[in-house]
Amino acid sequence: MDIHCRLGQTYATAGGLHEGREQFLAALAVPGSKTHVFEYARAEAGLATCRAV
Repeated sequence: MDIHCRLGQTYATAGGLHEGREQFLAALAVPGSKTHVFEYARAEAGLATCRAV
């Protein structure tokens, strides 16, 4: 999950919102992702940022 969050943030910062959103969605799709509270919240926040722009 961490690598997807990092990639998502990198893409979003570079202006690749679609690619960033895909990475955040991939992080949220990891089986058992809700048990990783910090990473799950990070992916949700990143996804919201990509949608807001």
